[in-house]
Amino acid sequence: MPPGTVCLQGSVTELDLTRATVSHSNLGGAGPDNYGKEVLKLTRVGTQSGVYFDLEVSAQSVYQAFNASSNGIAGSFGQINVAAGTSCELEFTFKDSETQAPMVLDSTVFTVYNLETGSSNASRVMVTAYDFSKSRVTNPTSELSETTTSSGGSRFAVSSAAKAFELTSTVTGLTKPQL
Repeated sequence: MPPGTVCLQGSVTELDLTRATVSHSNLGGAGPDNYGKEVLKLTRVGTQSGVYFDLEVSAQSVYQAFNASSNGIAGSFGQINVAAGTSCELEFTFKDSETQAPMVLDSTVFTVYNLETGSSNASRVMVTAYDFSKSRVTNPTSELSETTTSSGGSRFAVSSAAKAFELTSTVTGLTKPQL
């Protein structure tokens, strides 16, 4: 098995952004689609039990981007641009592509890539996550720390560039490869 490969047991709902599209990009009202809901919406990011679903990202606090037109899909990755020196609470919601009703995924892996401190190490990048069952750092040489917040979340912070970490939701064992 290649280094960095995660194996999971049971039914895992996979996200595939290579076939998804950005149908609306106005996260926090920052545009570039300066109309409609203030969300970033990725359409048809996966299927569960034969039902296509979308991913909608909304800002739960003030959102500032360095370049909002960078938000969306970059190859097979989702991308959200946050201005240095700012912070933002984001909510990720999966919705049935046809009805737009919220969906709860059986199990999935959510990977965060390229947490960086910037070229001068002047910025400190942190991600706080809630309601997941397991985390794993895929680059053991990175300077990534995990601490528990007073609100019960897990805060992942870097003091130098971290390659990636993964958050697994409701997974009980290890057998199915996930890249």
